[in-house]
Amino acid sequence: MVPVVGNYLSKPLWFFSRTKHNRDFESLALDLRSRVQSFPPGAKYLLIAERVGPGYLASPVFTHYLRWYGLDDKVVFRGTGNPKWTLQELAARCAGGCRGRPGRRFERDLESVLGAVAIPRSARRVLGVAAPVGRWPGTIGDVGVLSYSRLAGGPRVRGKRYWGFTLWRVDDR
Repeated sequence: MVPVVGNYLSKPLWFFSRTKHNRDFESLALDLRSRVQSFPPGAKYLLIAERVGPGYLASPVFTHYLRWYGLDDKVVFRGTGNPKWTLQELAARCAGGCRGRPGRRFERDLESVLGAVAIPRSARRVLGVAAPVGRWPGTIGDVGVLSYSRLAGGPRVRGKRYWGFTLWRVDDR
């Protein structure tokens, strides 16, 4: 027992990584901050995250990153129970481009009106993520689907891998 405790104390990150997922949300927040700076006034980034069941803390953690990096007024963070369908639907709807469309209607059409955080309301209050990030009105500046599980891209669908997740975008240029 003593060698196990000694190893834990000398290499805590190795033990932590065997039981917890490490996700690079800081890099995504920095990339999003850079991206939204070029948006015209009123345009927002619609980010739709894969919703995983109660007790899953990735999206609540990322909610804090969006706020820490001052993105809660430029990013609308929502969720989907089916990221594969959402990505396919996004590719079909953005064939002619998504930018400039009314955000609220576009979000509803994608059936992504659920908050990105899929944990009970009482737990959301405790974690400080009771309210969803971002609001409309505004137009679409860009759209991305954040997936924690593995998805495949497509002809116009590009994924950028981060540590622990992938951000998918549709090339609508």
